[in-house]
Order: sequence, then structure tokens, then C-alpha cells
Amino acid sequence: MWSLRGILLSGCPLYPSTFGCIKVDWAVSLDAVKNAANVVYSWARQPGKSPDQVLNSWTWFGPWFQGILTGYRVAIIYPIVISVLGAMISFLIYIFLPPKKTNKCFFLVPIPILISLLFWFGLAPDPRFANALFWMLPISMIIIIIAKILELSPRIRIGMIAVMFLIINADIALFFVQNPRTFPNIPVNGFMQIPSIKLTKNTTLSGINIWAPSKGNRCWDSKIPCTPYFDETLNFKNNTVFPEFTTGK
Repeated sequence: MWSLRGILLSGCPLYPSTFGCIKVDWAVSLDAVKNAANVVYSWARQPGKSPDQVLNSWTWFGPWFQGILTGYRVAIIYPIVISVLGAMISFLIYIFLPPKKTNKCFFLVPIPILISLLFWFGLAPDPRFANALFWMLPISMIIIIIAKILELSPRIRIGMIAVMFLIINADIALFFVQNPRTFPNIPVNGFMQIPSIKLTKNTTLSGINIWAPSKGNRCWDSKIPCTPYFDETLNFKNNTVFPEFTTGK
């Protein structure tokens, strides 16, 4: 359904990827799709900079890394530290306590997560695109450790699992203690009201009235058709099956 939606909106099932794009009248040009993808890639590295300034060098890495250190302690730094410690503990456990019945396939659990993180860093390293992966990584390390300590006595087993549970949740608990107002007041008497904004009316060369926000780049709960990016060459084709807007004089 999501791919079908992409085709109906842009002609591409995986927009802003050019993979699978079809040639239809309403399709976005491949150059525009590639430009949109480059904007995503560059914005994920250094917001506010153009792709030409970001994608051709590594100057973005310093500000990006500093932003990770200062703004994502709970979401990224802490789970990475736990993952490194978990990997070291797993290595030591399996060196000094050779496995008896432990399935070595447990060591494969972190591999797809690590591959996904490498893909994320190479493509669009904005933390919002990979938050879950950073917490899945230490959990995968703990799975490896648990697979081994299940061979130990019940008392030691329960104690070690309790300690790991405290470690993985300690920084999260501390964060909410230090930031008690993290979650805003959420209304419980219905949906939040959609903002309304002042609109201006523009007319295309073909006589179509198009609304646009007077300020900002969002139409919110406005009359349609509405767009913050007015194009005077916009035309409307009242096709029987799929009515569409096209551009061009």
C-alpha cells in the first residue's frame, strides 16, 4: 500500500529513490527525485547546508559528531558503551568458560544490526533514522551473554540478569529523573486541533486558483489546492481515471 501511494503521488514506489519509477504523465522527473534524495542525505549530515557543500567532503563530520555527543547521550552514546562492554564480556566469558551446549548461532544476532548501522551512517546519518538500532545492539549483546549464563546455577543466573537489566536501564531512568517534563501535556478529550493559517490566493497562467500560506511552508488545515511552492505553469487534466496536475506552459 505504501509503494502504491508513492506511485500515485510521484510515479516512484520508493521515493526519493529512483528504483522502480514508472513513466507516467504525473511522475516526478528523475533529476528531481535524485535532487530530493541528495537533500535528504545532506540534511541528515549537516542541516541547513546544500548537497554541494556537504556530499563532496567530510567537513560535516566534526559538527555531526559533536551534535551526537551533546544531544544524544541516552539514544546513542549510552547504548554504544553498553554494546562495547557487552562484546568484551562476551569474549571473556567464552574464553574462560568454553561453551558446553551453547548454540554459536547467537553470535550472528548482532550482525544484521551492525550492517544496518553501517548502511545508516553511509546513507543518511541523522539519529532519528536509526534510534531503535542503537538500542537493539546492546540487547543483542545481552542475548549472547544470557545464552551462556543459562548454563550456570539458577542463583548466579538470576543475579547476572538482574544486573544487566539495571545497567541497560540506568541511564534512561537518570534521564527522566533529570528531565521530568520530557513528555508534554497530552490532551485526553480528543485529537489536538490542526492549526489554521492565513492564506493568499495565486492564479496560474491557465486560470487555476492555488492557495499558499502567507508565512511558512505548511498549509495545515487550509483550503485546497494549497501549496507553499506556487508554480504559475500548473495545469489541471481532468482525466476520467486519474485526474492530475501537470506543469508546463
